[in-house]
Amino acid sequence: MVQGVKIAVNNEGVSEIVDVNPATGEVIARVACSTRAQVDDAVAAAKAIQPSWAALELAERAELVRLAIRRIAESGSDALARLITQEMGKTLGEAQAEVADNADMDEYISLVKEANEPEVHGGSVIVRHAHGVVSICAPWNYPVEEIVLLSIPALIAGNAIVVKPSEVVPLSGEFVVSAIKDAAEKEEASPTRPRKKRKGSKNAPPPATDGAPSPTKSRAVGGWFSPLKTSQSRSAVAPSDAP
Repeated sequence: MVQGVKIAVNNEGVSEIVDVNPATGEVIARVACSTRAQVDDAVAAAKAIQPSWAALELAERAELVRLAIRRIAESGSDALARLITQEMGKTLGEAQAEVADNADMDEYISLVKEANEPEVHGGSVIVRHAHGVVSICAPWNYPVEEIVLLSIPALIAGNAIVVKPSEVVPLSGEFVVSAIKDAAEKEEASPTRPRKKRKGSKNAPPPATDGAPSPTKSRAVGGWFSPLKTSQSRSAVAPSDAP
């Protein structure tokens, strides 16, 4: 189903992942590996925006995440399913099921939101604070599901995230993160959506220590949804339309 990962150096001295279709041996793309400095920049960008994300009310964060996750299917579920099949060999039917299952995560999001609500115990109230920046190093076997399942609790809790898709499925991972990010940016730009800051957010404690992502390939993606200040890889060769 899955092949080993080949890293090659191009004529400009840049290390690239050679993304190969395991069924045909065809090179789908050559994906540039980011430098350690680029990884540091991604984490710094996420850290800078995280306080404003955490300052939003819990319900607001959960709703934005819900709408963003739905964007995965709207961005082209069939194209994403075919890309998954090309990169890691999962059958098209299984890939389509994975995309569909993870485009509607309303129940899971509701559970995560509930778990982050303040708890009253006698005369005390337990309030949860975000860690700061969380790294997500996604495995190859569920390119959509693992990013979604790990991103939702981190984002709803008020963290910013840096995502490193698996080097086996870099384009599938980029597709997922880009779809979520684009949807969130559209929601933020909407003049009909008010922003609600959490009460007392000015006095909230500073973020805790950041998670450190793998230096394999991450770069900051611009735009508002810097809780998804996430790692993307840039493809040098367009993927084939063949399954």
